[in-house]
Amino acid sequence: MTNEEYINQAMITNSIKFYPECLSVTEFFYAVKNFETYAKLIDSCKKSLFYGNEKHLTYYNCSKLTNFANNIEESVKIKLIHAMLGLASESGEITSNILNAIENGNSPDFVNLKEELGDIFWFIALICDTFGWTFEEIQEKNIAKLRTRYPNGFNSYDALNRNLEKENNVLSLEQIFEEIYDLSFEEMQILNEMHVKYTIACANAVKSGNALSEPPPKFYGSILFKDEFERKNKKQQYLDFKLKNITISKEEIENAKVQK
Repeated sequence: MTNEEYINQAMITNSIKFYPECLSVTEFFYAVKNFETYAKLIDSCKKSLFYGNEKHLTYYNCSKLTNFANNIEESVKIKLIHAMLGLASESGEITSNILNAIENGNSPDFVNLKEELGDIFWFIALICDTFGWTFEEIQEKNIAKLRTRYPNGFNSYDALNRNLEKENNVLSLEQIFEEIYDLSFEEMQILNEMHVKYTIACANAVKSGNALSEPPPKFYGSILFKDEFERKNKKQQYLDFKLKNITISKEEIENAKVQK
């Protein structure tokens, strides 16, 4: 997925409506002003912890701040703390930029806006580098979640009545496909659609007494829950296994993508 593709797909789930009557201006400024203030405090914390600036305390310092998640290395936890503070403080910078425009009737500082967005990308890159993730992977997972939340594009009802379990199940299933099938989420959806079509055709054939021209692909039952797939080499085992058990090839999936 390219950056342009991500932006285009993400905007399908963007709310194009604005409901100013649903919030008082007092509540708006109270929330945003407080966030702006705390974001500046967070930025100060970041500069102290990671730049050695403004050491306020000589006792009860942050030496035990990384005493969490014993299964994660100390260096990784430090990077996560850095990213947490950085993302919050940079979001505060963007808030200040736009809030200043609202309060003074000016245009936002677009040069600064791009700069702060770049800083946010930097902290996202820090997390991705820490865990070996890519921007593309994060973008695809985000679109996968949004497609589940808004199957027909954005609407207020789905936004206010999220099915978190369903969203998490989709992301978990996508992870399985990435590890075992080596397929993207888009390819997984196409494979699933093809499987459903085959299943419907099979049911219709049973009702009519006619034979299918080809059998439905073995999918969930045959592969997804096979116990012999060990974590270390399950992808290679799958490559051997799929030659015997899958009737839909990678080429067919690619052709389906082109047809869509």
